[in-house]
Amino acid sequence: MLMQRAFLSFLISAGCWFQTVSASPSGPVIALHANLHTTKGVCGTWGPRNVDCSQFTTSARMGVPYDVYVVGVNPLIALGDSLPTVAGIRWAIDYDGQTHSGVDVFSWISCADGLEFPMDGWPGAGRGNTLTWDIRNCPATQPGDSGGQAVAGAFYLYAYNDDVFSVAPWYGWITENGQWIGWQEPTLEIGDCQGNLYYVDFETGRSAVRFSMAGTDKGFNPCTGEGERPPYGPPDPPILPPPPPTPTREHAAAILLHVIPAGDRGGSCATAPTHWDSVSTFATYSSPGDEYDVYLLATPEVPHDPVGIAAVQAGIEYSPNLDVLSWIFCGAAQLPSEDWPTSGSGNLVIFDGCLSGEVEVAGYFRIAISDPALLKIIGHPSTGVVKLVDCSTEHVYQDLSQAQVGWISLGGAAIGQDNDGCNPALESCAPGPVRAHPTTWGKLKAKY
Repeated sequence: MLMQRAFLSFLISAGCWFQTVSASPSGPVIALHANLHTTKGVCGTWGPRNVDCSQFTTSARMGVPYDVYVVGVNPLIALGDSLPTVAGIRWAIDYDGQTHSGVDVFSWISCADGLEFPMDGWPGAGRGNTLTWDIRNCPATQPGDSGGQAVAGAFYLYAYNDDVFSVAPWYGWITENGQWIGWQEPTLEIGDCQGNLYYVDFETGRSAVRFSMAGTDKGFNPCTGEGERPPYGPPDPPILPPPPPTPTREHAAAILLHVIPAGDRGGSCATAPTHWDSVSTFATYSSPGDEYDVYLLATPEVPHDPVGIAAVQAGIEYSPNLDVLSWIFCGAAQLPSEDWPTSGSGNLVIFDGCLSGEVEVAGYFRIAISDPALLKIIGHPSTGVVKLVDCSTEHVYQDLSQAQVGWISLGGAAIGQDNDGCNPALESCAPGPVRAHPTTWGKLKAKY
């Protein structure tokens, strides 16, 4: 009942207060009318504004584009009205929802002048919509004996093979913790400008347009009762987004270095790894002048930091036989020291957006080496420490220990007995006992 109450509030916001009225099978209906597609004003004279519902077309041909109009029809005159009126409708649609099979809906155009509240996925098969008109200009067109009519809008569609496009009951979602768990009781509704809400009969009040090769097979016209009544039932469950990934291994906030051989066309901020588990801290060396791209990255504490990283401040240090050819900045703002990016210099990098991603990209160095070399993160020259700033409103500063900053090895250059770099998101980078690293015989041969 929550969504039904929501519908009432929608119509109240348009200026009406609705009370429920029982409707007989000959009461208000929601009709469809098929017309050849026009590239001009769909809501103008091309629509069935001056055509009585009893004359609506419910037959259509395959392989021909159509505009199928939705029309609310109310034969009941409320107290004080001179004509029956329509102020709002709630309905759904049904058809073969597979692409290039049966009917494909290309677009929906509303012709009402009030509010519209389509369901997620509208105008997909099984999805619904709620539409209102401004009661100061309440539709009161009565082109024939069927009652007051209001054109809600039109679908631009095409049938690839036999199919039925029909009005269907509106099934609201039942959710729990934001996830779909079932359908509400179905409903099909029309409201008038006097505040009356009518429940449309599911069997006799829903229209259908039938598409066939010859275009002569009738759908169903609820204003005449002619044709085959369309079946109805709850739609297929919505396709829910995949569950969130399993939590990654815990690690402290860290600053990383990632190295890859330089490409012929230069590097790119977009080619940085998006996950700290993909960071490479080792590269082979074959001849003097070999070039590499070394990315400066930061990752927040996992899984305890929900706000991400706002900025980092650190320095770099590298071997004498390593030359930094350029520094390409990827953040939002930076405050480099005057001698950046020489060995021993530092930089303050500010990131854009605080999107709490797994990896923030500060930028990358294009480097060349003449012998095996290494490059590592050190404290900023002005403070001697590595700092990280989170994205919380307090912008908490955190001093990172040596265990939380990484380094890379090019060609097997070593710190102590460690010659393949260090990723602080996977292991401590602080000096200590020699660590055993899983490897392969091929990787060992590639180093030497």
